[in-house]
Amino acid sequence: MSVNTPVGDFQGEVMNPTIPSSPKSDLSQKALESSREDLPKAENILEEANRIVGGARNKDYGSPLANFTQTAALINAAFGTSFIAEDIPILMILLKVSRHRNKRKRDNLVDIAGYARTAEMVADERDGHECSKEAHVKRLVYSGGCSLELK
Repeated sequence: MSVNTPVGDFQGEVMNPTIPSSPKSDLSQKALESSREDLPKAENILEEANRIVGGARNKDYGSPLANFTQTAALINAAFGTSFIAEDIPILMILLKVSRHRNKRKRDNLVDIAGYARTAEMVADERDGHECSKEAHVKRLVYSGGCSLELK
């Protein structure tokens, strides 16, 4: 089958490409359709953030309390500040807000929700520790306990 398609000032004849049907292509099409039915519904921003924070990121970087305590210690050493673990997810949220103002992307919103979740995880984990929030200003947390005093 051909179609007359204008291209600029030129009237050209363009072939309509078709893929011949075969048992293999029919099977492939059926597999594609059935796999679409099996796909979960699209996640909302909060669901995606929770999945990411509770899954691979937690496995890759460890607990948010340990990771953010170490991050705060590095920032404090570099800049002479006194950040604690609870400050880091808030700073990261501010970074994402700044980026979102420049270019609105769903990923920024997912990250904002994810950092809000990690802030909650820090508070939850801190509640389970003997160390007070103030003690963490001068300590690093490793493997769920206060163990290294910073000078």
